[in-house]
Parts: sequence; structure tokens; C-alpha cells
Amino acid sequence: MSSPHISVVVPTYNRAEGLLRSIASVLNQTADPDTYELIIVDNNSTDGTTSAVAELVKKEGGRVRHVIETKQGVSFARNRGIEEARADVIAFVDDDVQVGDNWIEIIARTFAEQPEFECIGGRVLPTWEAPPPPWLTSLHWAPLALQDLGDVRMTISAQSQRGLIT
Repeated sequence: MSSPHISVVVPTYNRAEGLLRSIASVLNQTADPDTYELIIVDNNSTDGTTSAVAELVKKEGGRVRHVIETKQGVSFARNRGIEEARADVIAFVDDDVQVGDNWIEIIARTFAEQPEFECIGGRVLPTWEAPPPPWLTSLHWAPLALQDLGDVRMTISAQSQRGLIT
């Protein structure tokens, strides 16, 4: 594999089943597979995560890498992913998130069109396995790391301060 343009980092801890759905969404992109790499950072999982990822690494070859981070916590796992990344652009995905099939293309295109940007983000919406409680409206999403700022592209700056969910 040539040097990728984007490194996708997925920190995980004991989420073998959800992780495989997340990984499938990253691997099934419309973007050329050679333009991005996938780094799965296992944060001391004790379920079937390690064996599931090992099978995937075998199947996908150099496209997917599996690293272990022994310091517990998502920040340590993300930082380990940054250390392992071979690309200048790093995209983070949680182990319970599924991305759109053109996600990599959008990231690459946005940075190509706006090279001064340091960070980009987008919608983070749930796939509810059961109906949410009635009190859980978009006003209460932030602690759940959910976000929907609409369809219009917006720039966040010192003049237009909004937060991105990471």
C-alpha cells in the first residue's frame, strides 16, 4: 500500500460486535481503498475483539492495522492512533458509529478545497435500537456525542464559535 492520504483511527474497548459494523462502514467507501488506512486501537479488550480484529487484518492485508494501547481510556487510545498514523489527515470514528459510504471522499475533498482548515466535522446521529425516551430531544444530545447542525456548510472560527463533537 502506498502512503495513505487519510488515517482512520477507531479506538475500541470490548465492543466486538458493534466494532465490526463500524469497520465495515469504513471499509466500504466509494473512495479508492489505497487513499486511506484503518487503524484499530484495542484498549485492553477482554471480549472477542482481539480475535475478530485479527481475522479482519488477515483478510484485508495492509489496509487494516491492529494496535494495542495498554493505558486505559479513549484519550490514550486516540493518541496511540495518532502516533501510528501514516497520513497527515486523521479521522476518528468510535467503535459504535457507522459512517456514510462517501465519508472519506468528503473529508478528502473538503481539505483539498479548504487547505487552511485544521479540523472538519459533520452530523453524528444515532441509530436507535429502541425508541429514545420522550425527554431526549436534540437539546440534550451533547452528552451523548450527537450533533446535527443542518445541511448548510458552516465555518467555526473565533467569530463564529460552535463546538464539534469528537
